[in-house]
Amino acid sequence: MQREAQEETGRTIYDLRYQRSQPWPYSGSIMVGFTATTDDEHPTMPTDGELSETRWVTRDELLNNTLPLPGPGSLAANLIHEWLHQ
Repeated sequence: MQREAQEETGRTIYDLRYQRSQPWPYSGSIMVGFTATTDDEHPTMPTDGELSETRWVTRDELLNNTLPLPGPGSLAANLIHEWLHQ
């Protein structure tokens, strides 16, 4: 997972922790959710181009609803909600 995160974001991560998973019906696979820590504010290496944007946001930005978020009940929404209210 650390290599995959580095390839997609250009950042080195550590303290990787599995959170949970959920079925991904669109492809018949499974979506796996992790949390991790990075000290890299900006990419330290080229990315693989799979993501169109990697963005750091503050809790205030999320609380003010200034960003589009995943739908309620999704793994991504749950992870964001937990981080927001920790």
